[in-house]
Parts: sequence; C-alpha cells; structure tokens
Amino acid sequence: MIHNSIVSREGTAADLFIQHISQGSYAFSCWDDYVDSFPVPLLLCDHTLTISHANEAFLSFSGFQKETMEGMHFRNLTISLISGESVWDAALSGKMTSGIAEIVFPENAGFYEVRALPTVPEGASLPVMLVFFIKPDNPPEFHSYDKIRNSLSESCEILAEMDGTILSMSSGSSIPLPADIILNNNILKWDVLTENPAIQEVKNHPGTEIRFVHENILLEVSHLITVRVCSVVILKRSVLFLTVTELIPPVNEQKPITPDNSALSSSLEQLATEITEGNFSHRLEIELWPEDLHPGIQAINNAMERIEKQFCALTDGISQMNSGWIPLSIPAPAEGPFTGIINNLNGALDSLQLMVATVESFTMSVMEGNLTMKGDTSGLSGYYHAMIAGMNQMLVKLNTPLLEMKRVAKSFAGCEFSSRMDEKIAYPGDFASMRESMDAIGIWCSAVVGEIDRVSSRYSSGDFTAKMNSKLEVTGDFTTIRNSLDNIGIQISDSITVLRNAADVLTIEADGIKREIAAVSGQAETLACYTGAVSDRAVSVQEEVRQMVVSADTAMQALCGMNEKVQEVACTSARTHEMSSQGVILATQSREGIDAISEAAGSVDNGISRIHEELISIEKIIKVVTDIANQTNLLAINAAIEAAHAGSYGKGFAVVASEVKNLAVQSKESTTSISQTLDALHDAFREVRDKVSQVQGEIESRSYAICEMVHLFEKMAGEIEVIATMSRETGVLSQEQENRIADLNQRARTIGELMVETARDAGASAEACASSCRSIEQISGHIETVARYAGEIHGGISGFTV
Repeated sequence: MIHNSIVSREGTAADLFIQHISQGSYAFSCWDDYVDSFPVPLLLCDHTLTISHANEAFLSFSGFQKETMEGMHFRNLTISLISGESVWDAALSGKMTSGIAEIVFPENAGFYEVRALPTVPEGASLPVMLVFFIKPDNPPEFHSYDKIRNSLSESCEILAEMDGTILSMSSGSSIPLPADIILNNNILKWDVLTENPAIQEVKNHPGTEIRFVHENILLEVSHLITVRVCSVVILKRSVLFLTVTELIPPVNEQKPITPDNSALSSSLEQLATEITEGNFSHRLEIELWPEDLHPGIQAINNAMERIEKQFCALTDGISQMNSGWIPLSIPAPAEGPFTGIINNLNGALDSLQLMVATVESFTMSVMEGNLTMKGDTSGLSGYYHAMIAGMNQMLVKLNTPLLEMKRVAKSFAGCEFSSRMDEKIAYPGDFASMRESMDAIGIWCSAVVGEIDRVSSRYSSGDFTAKMNSKLEVTGDFTTIRNSLDNIGIQISDSITVLRNAADVLTIEADGIKREIAAVSGQAETLACYTGAVSDRAVSVQEEVRQMVVSADTAMQALCGMNEKVQEVACTSARTHEMSSQGVILATQSREGIDAISEAAGSVDNGISRIHEELISIEKIIKVVTDIANQTNLLAINAAIEAAHAGSYGKGFAVVASEVKNLAVQSKESTTSISQTLDALHDAFREVRDKVSQVQGEIESRSYAICEMVHLFEKMAGEIEVIATMSRETGVLSQEQENRIADLNQRARTIGELMVETARDAGASAEACASSCRSIEQISGHIETVARYAGEIHGGISGFTV
C-alpha cells in the first residue's frame, strides 16, 4: 500500500511519474535523459533485482559512485523495512508496493518511503523494477531518530549506534562535547567514554547500563552520565543512548547518621553473586532479619521465585532450540522481568515455525521437481521475510534456466539442432557451463548430421567421390559411420570404374564386329553376283550344247559353223573357268571373314564373362554395404537405448541415433536399388550372351555352307576345264568329224548334262550366298542389340562420378 499520510514534493513527483507509466502516456522503453534527471532518487533493476542504472538524484544523496552501482545487487544495499511492503514483494507479486524503510548509505541515513514499480519496457519480454526513495517534508507521523530518542526516555540526550555513530542528539544538550566529536559524528571517540573500561562490558551485555560522574573543572559543574544499551523494536537492533543529570551539591554538607546494614549488604551481595552465576534458586532467610525488613525481603524472594520460573522456562525452550527442536511456545508462568523476552521469543518461534514449514514445503516441491512454488511471506517480517523472499527468488533463478534447457532439449528431440539457449537469461553458477554444454551439443550434432546429409545427398545424385570432412572431429559410433560412408564411396567408385571400362571394351568390340560384318556382307553380295553370272553362263552353254546336239546330224554340212561354235564354247569355257576361279577366291575370303566374325564373337563372349565377374564383385560389395547398414542400424538402436537411460539429458543423442538409423535404412534401400539394377544388368548380359551364342551358331553353320560352296566352285572349275579341253580336242579333230560325229554327239550330250549340273550347282551356290547374307544380316542385328545394351550400360553408369 502507499502511505497517503506522507505528503511531500518528491512523493507528488513520483506519483505523477508512476501514473504516466501506468496510463501509457509515457512509453518507458529504456534509460533516458528524462529518467536520469528525474528529481526523485531512482534505481532501475532488471528482473533479478540487479541494479543497471542510478539517476543523478540517487547518486547525489547516497554518496555511491555510478561505476559502483552498475552491476550491484539490490540486496547489498543497507535497507531495513519498518512497515508496509518491500521491493521483494513487488518482484514476487508483479504489483507496485510501498513501505517505510531505514536506509544507511555512505553519505545519508534515515527513514524513507521506498516505492517499487514493476513494468515491462516496450519491445522487451522481461520485466524491470523502478525503485523510488522518497524523503518526506516534515510529516508529523513519520518515523525519525529524534522520535525514537524521545520515546526511550525524556532525559535521553544522545542516540547512537553500537559503533558510536550519532543518530540523534538533543539540541539543548548540556553535555560538554568536544567539537571534533560532533564533527566526526561518533560518541565513542570522546575520551570520557573511551577511558572508561566499563563501556565494553555495556556493549557486550545488552540491557545493562553504567553510570559515572563527569566533572567540568572550568564550569565547576558535575554531571551524572548514564550509558545504556537498549533494543529498539522499530530498528530491529540495539542502540546506545546517553542521559545527563546535573548534580546539585547539598546545602548542608553534614552526612546523616545511617544505620549499620553491613550484614544485609553482605546477604544482598551474595544474592547478586548467585544471580550473576545464573542461580535463581537462592533465597534470603527472612527470619534472620528484623520485622521491619520482612516485607522487603519477602518481596525480593517473591521476585526471585518468578524470575526462577521464567528463567527455567526460557532455559528449557532455548535448550530445545539448541538441540535442533523448535518448541511450539515457551510458557510464561507468571508476570516477571522476562515476560517481554518470553513474548518476543514466542513471536520469533512462530515466525521460525512458519519459516520451517515454508522451507519444508519448498524442499518437498523441489524433490518432486516443482520449482514454480512460491513461499508465503504474508506472516513474516524482517530477515524471516527476506529469507523466504530470497528463497523464492532463488527458485525463480533456478527455474528460469531449467525451463530454457527444457525448451532447447525439446527442440533437440524434434531434430532442431539450430536451437540455442537464450543469452538474455542469467545462468548462475554451474548453469553457465550447462548452457555452454547444451549449445555445444546443438552445434556438434548440427555439424555431424549436416555432413552426413551432404555426403548422402551427393551419393544419391551419383557422386561417389564425396567424403566426410576430415576436419570434423567425431568420436564413438560416429567414427564407424564416417568410415562406412567413406568406404562405400570408394568401393562403389572402383566397381563403377571397372564396369565402365568393360562397357567401353564391349562397345569397341561391337564396333569392330560391325565393320567385319559390313565387309563380309559386301563380299557375300559380290559372290552372289558372280554366282548368278555363272548360273546364267551355264544356261547359255546348256542351250548352246542343245543346239549343237540338234545340229549334229548336219555337222558335216556346217563344219565351219561347228568350228566357230566350238571356238565360242572354248571361249565361254575359259571365261566360265575364270569366273569359277574368282568365285573360289571370293568364297575363300568369305570364309576368312566368317572366321574373323566368329573370333570377334568369341572376344565379345569373353568381355561379357569379365563384365559378369565384375557384377558379381559389385554384388559382394553391395552385400558388405548392406551388412554395414544393418550394423549401423543396430548401433543406432543401442545408442537410442543408452540415450533413454540418460533421461532428459539424452534426448538430443536419441534424436541423433534416430537420424543415424534413418540414414542406415536409406543406405540399405539404396543398396537394394543398386542390387535390383545389377540383377537387370545380369539379365541383359545373359540375353546378350544368348544372342552371341546364336550368332556363333549361325557363323559356324554359314562357314560350313561357304566351305561347301568353295568345293562346288572347285568342282565346277574342274568340269569347265574338262569342257575347255574337250572343246580344244574338238577343234583339233575337226578333220576327223566325219569319223567321229557320233562320238561328238555323245560328248555334246555329256556336255549338256555337265552344264545342267553346273547350272544346278550355281543355283545352289547362289542360294547359299543369299542365305549367308541373311545370316550376316541377323548377326548384324544381334551385334546392334549388343551395342545397344553396351550403350545403355555406359549411359547408366555415366551419371556416376567416381
């Protein structure tokens, strides 16, 4: 609440400033010149109550340096709450608070109204705290050291701290204080006090006092000075105060006759000794004294009885507290000198019990993992209140980085390794190293997964030269993954290189075979032409022989014509013999071409065998890669199990293990795809081998036919040679035609029959040539198929980079 009874110029200025911020008429975003020049002392703290700025008014009245204030925590300021609510209440509740507090700064001390305003600057997410220190303008009900001094005793002249610092002094004090004491503002530097040894005893025993007489020789005046230590509730501490009484000498210096009470004095001294030693059971024997002293002695014994009971109650309660147990309360047997102490101690026990209950609740919540719980400070004050408020602040400081770590760990679990811890959050103690560890995990995992993704992407695009970056340091199972990926690229590159070389060899061999087939095909066509010409010549010869047989009866009359015909037959036989010889040569060349084709087909078959062996080697490599992928999958499963054992801190590694497992599955799928491609290549090469085998069978068949054709040409050449010889003999024996006409007729028939056989052999030779051409065309088609498969193989592997 705001203390409305305190009306001051500073309070009015603070009210207007707070009103402007609350209503939004002043948009507070950061520390600016207006706030720095604000007339009311003002501090700006962050959400952890660490001081970030102090305005000029605060630095002027407090005596602190600007460099000292920045980075100082608010708890390090000497501020004691008297009434109302503290700055810690504002930090916990998020609402404006106001309270009266005693402050002690290097150059100022006293009672001030302290107002705390939590607010969130524009553009920021975390709140800040504005703390105002308002000095009243002589309020009648406001606390002051003068009021405290007057409340202690009407004759109290000086109020001071236990270290001698003067808090209040009567303006009409008759104590002859030296000027340097007033200048230094410390009463304990007065020689009158420092030379009195009893002053230390007083400071060490609160509630006691000493008295001594100070004689002023110059003024011939004596003063009775009393120094007492008193515990002031409002200040929550003990202070010194001095009273001064002027001693007036009596008119008659004659001393009155006093009775002898030495025995009573001795008994009282013994009683005082027992009390000093803590023995409150000692009593004065009333029957030993005159009756006029009995009431006083009885009163002393009754007082001792009450004191003993109260002292025993206090002793029992303090013993329990000393043993670690906090009693519910300390009973007060009767009214006595310790009644106030017992009541105050009971109030302290209530606060302790409330604080212990709050701490136990804190402890149970923290053990259960609940760091959002806040302790109730409504029934506490002073240091108890500050302790619970500090524990609340401690939990806030612990919970904030833990929530941030939970957020980052959740991002890691979702494969978002780019997530980082918020740098705007304070990370006290070991949380700073935990923050660095979390960020390092994210950076390292991002680098490893990114590198694996880069290499896998290049593999999927056909570039098997990719390797993981050697500068990236990996450990554990990631080393196996890196080695496996690198070995996959190396082995597949080697296999593809071998396959590419084999495909190039197959293409070259196919081109050679096509050239040989083209040459053989041309020769076969030429041979077919010659064979057709031989067949036509044979038909012509057959017709000529038939005509010769028809005209045999008239040979005698047409001897000259017969000689010409014989010459024509001889020429025709010579030309036929020449054509038959040329046919033998062409048939021999065709056989040699067929042999070359057969030899080339054998080379193709050998190349296909080598390619088949390389494909088998690639299948072995693919099997090894598949085994590596399966092993990587098992390693990823084991890593996921270990990460599950590690709990929430292992979620990031569980995600990495999952990614590794996915990569292993992808690698296995890739090897499966490659295996299917290799199976297709196996089928294609088997089909090529079958076609080559068919080509070889056709080549062998046609080679045999060409051999037969060569034999026919050789036989036909011999027969034509016989015809030529017979024609020559016919020319020689033309003079004997008359005698040998019958023999010539017979020979003409024989020649006709030979021509029929020659025409038939020439037709068979033409059919063999045509069949060879068709076989060569089929061989050419098969070779085209082989070349097409070789081109497909070469095109399939051309997309790979090795």
